[in-house]
Amino acid sequence: VAPQIAELGSGWGRREVIMAIDPLDAPAEYVNTIPGEKDPARRAQSMLEIKRRAMSMNGSVGMATVIYGYSGDFVELVISRYSDEASLEKHWKEKSAKFDQAKTAPKVGQLAGWLDTGSSSNRQYVLVFRQGLFTGWAESGTRLSGEPMMRVAKATAAIMAKAAEPSAAPNAAPPHR
Repeated sequence: VAPQIAELGSGWGRREVIMAIDPLDAPAEYVNTIPGEKDPARRAQSMLEIKRRAMSMNGSVGMATVIYGYSGDFVELVISRYSDEASLEKHWKEKSAKFDQAKTAPKVGQLAGWLDTGSSSNRQYVLVFRQGLFTGWAESGTRLSGEPMMRVAKATAAIMAKAAEPSAAPNAAPPHR
């Protein structure tokens, strides 16, 4: 459900799927390789294990990380897919307890909030949103905090909404690699 570059408008330089695990995708597990990497199989296995642990902790059945290049920087998008409303609700309740209550939640998806990542000179801005049986996590550094990150989040939420339509297969996750 990650948007393609054309769906984001102008100014975007690249879209790179870093890793994905979802039984509805083909292949069910994918890790991007880095040219010249010494041991790509070992790196892939390590990254997949990290993602599998994250999935077991948050109760999701699918997860992907996608990087979007914009103006020499990037927006990172993490998408999780849940098998049922109860699993999603449990994770959302845990995550939303960490939202920054001083910031107004933007209108993205069905629910959204800014994650409080603490204060540092290189503060990351993290927008968490949900739509249907999906959650999204859009993150960028201070240089790209505003409009580019919101473009990725809104485009993703729109695709998630389409996947949740009754005409879509149950828990549909259209291949968007």
